[in-house]
Amino acid sequence: REDIAVQRAALERARAGAEDARRRYVRAEQLLKAGAIPAQERDTAKANYDAARADVAAQEQLLQKLIIGPRTEVVQAAKADVKAAEAALKEAESALYLILSKKQEIASAGARVEEARAALRNAQAQLGYSLISSPVRGVAARKYKEIGELASPFDTIYTVANLDNIWVTAEVDEEDVAAVALGQAVQITLDAYPGQVIRGFVVKVSRIAEPKEVGRVRAKIVRAKIKLEKVAIPLRPGLEVNINGILPEKGRTLLIPNDAVVSVGNTDRVFLVQDGRVRSRKIVAGQSNFDFTQVLSGLHKGDLVAVTGLDNLRDGTRVRVNK
Repeated sequence: REDIAVQRAALERARAGAEDARRRYVRAEQLLKAGAIPAQERDTAKANYDAARADVAAQEQLLQKLIIGPRTEVVQAAKADVKAAEAALKEAESALYLILSKKQEIASAGARVEEARAALRNAQAQLGYSLISSPVRGVAARKYKEIGELASPFDTIYTVANLDNIWVTAEVDEEDVAAVALGQAVQITLDAYPGQVIRGFVVKVSRIAEPKEVGRVRAKIVRAKIKLEKVAIPLRPGLEVNINGILPEKGRTLLIPNDAVVSVGNTDRVFLVQDGRVRSRKIVAGQSNFDFTQVLSGLHKGDLVAVTGLDNLRDGTRVRVNK
């Protein structure tokens, strides 16, 4: 196999390095006896030689593991050895109690029992090398390795999902962060299950803002964790959901249609209609939803704003109002 050939090459390199370190160490010993170098240089050469030998031993162990490997036939053989060892242990223990009257036979049976126990421990250890246990309870959501493939200690073999404890992570746009609060009740829906609603509440709001992966350049989001109440819909990790939440009403506010707002950089403006002409007016926008934007300053109740053809409007453009 390719991985065995690669490991053999690594072992040869380690052996060559060890031989070079040995020659340097022998040379350092000779120079030290001749008084040509200090003892510190001889000690450094010896340390390098010891490290090179340790590396050779480690590479030999890796090669041996690759040659033996936890292949399917090895696993099956280990299972068979466990069963055979268990049977042999029972047989040896039975024989031990049947020949108590004969010391020589007792000693012989005792030796067989110990051999059987050692064989059982060895077979169980070999079988254990082929088993992978998950540290958490759940279901296997994805498999990354097939039987017979080589895996290092840091490779991912399976992804395990705990379906008993599902939560929702909401990506809140930076301008909407003020509308999210701990304990806030939300309603969650899925396009695949129209008319069905899952209720939940916000249990955590991140303290940092992160770049938004799609959409506007330099846009930021804040992640919020939502704990779900009773779930009747078969949710699956990774699904996208729709989230609606409402904060307690704080009083009356001025709203305008989203179509009336023109955003230029970090500035929001509207076209205020006065005497048949439009005037560009800077506003300070607050919260918004799919239809309306809250105006904190810049407009008053009763002001008339343009909502169509904004791309063609300039300050002072004459317009006709259609009500």
